[in-house]
Order: sequence, then C-alpha cells, then structure tokens
Amino acid sequence: MCLKLPCTKKLLGMISRYALNEIAAEYERIPYVGKNPSCCGYVMRTTYSLPCARELSKYVVGSIPLETIHIFWWRWKSYRDDLSSSMFVAKYI
Repeated sequence: MCLKLPCTKKLLGMISRYALNEIAAEYERIPYVGKNPSCCGYVMRTTYSLPCARELSKYVVGSIPLETIHIFWWRWKSYRDDLSSSMFVAKYI
C-alpha cells in the first residue's frame, strides 16, 4: 500500500513498515480533511508522533521529510552488522 505513494519513496528502509502503513492509511484521509480541516483531530501526530492527514497534505507533490517522523519509528543499523562487516573487510584485505 505504502509503495504506491510517491511521497513515501524516500522513507522506504528508513522507518518501520508499520509506520509506513499508518502513513499510507492517513494519506487516504487527505481529501476528507481538505474539505473540513477541523475533522483532522491530529490523532496520528499526538498518539503515534507520525504526520496527520493535514500535515501530509503538504507533501502530496513532494516527499515526506524524515524529520517529521519521531525517532522511535526510525530504523537503525545494528552495531553487530557494522562490526561483522568491518571484521570481514579487515580479515580479507
């Protein structure tokens, strides 16, 4: 679902799949919020710290900046992956 949205392409692999799916679901609410901004309620922003429909309406043409998504949803490389790859490089150089 989230793969079809052009505004989420830069977020793929950067945030969790759950967050991407929640953003995609909220994205579908943009037409309704556009007609009546008071129905947004900012639930996604206050509950999940993800952009709500009213915020997402700004990024329909562009892409959603990573800074608009709480750090909780970011995906991090593990130190174990970095250590094993550096050991591999050091061992075979």
